[in-house]
Amino acid sequence: MRECRSSVFRQIDRSSLAPMPALARAFAISIAAAALALALPAVLSTPVEAGSTPVTYCDFNDVSDCQGPSTTPSDDISGSTQRQIQQRLQQLRCEGSDDPACAGAAGAAADSVSYEGLGVFVSADYQHKDKTATDTELGFKSNSVGPTIGVDYMLGTSGVIGGAFDYSHGFGDYDNNYGDFDTDTYTLIVYGSYFPTDQSFIDVALGVGRKEFKNEHIDEGGGASTVEGDTDGIEFTADITGGYDFSFGGFTVGPRLGLHYKRTDLNGFTETSADPGAIQNTYFDQEDDSLTGTVGVQASYAISTSFGVVVPQVNAEYVREFLDGREDQTAILDCCGPDPVTFKLDQPDRNHFNVGAGVVVVLPDGINPFLSYEAEVANYLEETHTVTAGVRLGF
Repeated sequence: MRECRSSVFRQIDRSSLAPMPALARAFAISIAAAALALALPAVLSTPVEAGSTPVTYCDFNDVSDCQGPSTTPSDDISGSTQRQIQQRLQQLRCEGSDDPACAGAAGAAADSVSYEGLGVFVSADYQHKDKTATDTELGFKSNSVGPTIGVDYMLGTSGVIGGAFDYSHGFGDYDNNYGDFDTDTYTLIVYGSYFPTDQSFIDVALGVGRKEFKNEHIDEGGGASTVEGDTDGIEFTADITGGYDFSFGGFTVGPRLGLHYKRTDLNGFTETSADPGAIQNTYFDQEDDSLTGTVGVQASYAISTSFGVVVPQVNAEYVREFLDGREDQTAILDCCGPDPVTFKLDQPDRNHFNVGAGVVVVLPDGINPFLSYEAEVANYLEETHTVTAGVRLGF
């Protein structure tokens, strides 16, 4: 009999609870795997060159109010879109199972509108980011909101394939009343999951999208008029995540290991202003490559109640950045002649963590409200908080 690979739709069966030694072994295996993956990146990391002093934007810029380059705020590689797809795949692992506990709960409250393996889902998220100002880049506070909608199809009990569309609108303010910015990102995602065994899975997602960026800031030359920038570009993402779940009745815990690549190409642009005497810089094309590895643990527990199944879950992961494709930027500074100059940008924090918690309430008639929270912590450059909420309906 096939065993369900997720406790999201599992009813509690007290008689099936394993003894504590087995539970302790599962925790030990998960922690050992995480510790091993944590140690390897430190050995493979490239040390920062000692004694080097980066040449900053303001080192070149001979203006009265220099604060930093007007660049597009970078997005998180382990972003909310990726997390929403992972959550969707986690829920689908239970569908089509022969396990009566799993199939019974899923049949009583499916998480989507489905027809013979076809499913539709909708979710939305809100993210807040606080970016620290440095000698090389502006600080800012930003917010982003947007929905994700997708269609997927179960391939029997061995996997799932699907596609989704994600829209994200970001808006924020630079520090010290320097100005504000807006971003709009439209992304198409193809995703799938394969189940090598009853307890293991491999999730894959590929995304490509268009990004639009606009900003408005003060004239660094001290003029009364503002200066505006407007450009667009392309983003490509590739994510692969694997895991193994240990199940003990309604409780499931297991390690997670992932690799996430992101490439952003932003077209060059020249700033504009109503005042021809304002400082209007020309920024060349920008390229940003990021490759992060993640290793962590996820745990969930299905609680059977009189009104449905309540499933709280927690997760934590270590994030390691392996690439640094955004080391510098080239521009023609309006203040300082026609020759292009290259200045340093922030180096990414190569080591930080993501922690999160959430709950799904599986109600009769296919009504499934859900709520999740995730925070990026121990990153010296930024702090990020993401909330995802919504409801799934089945008919």
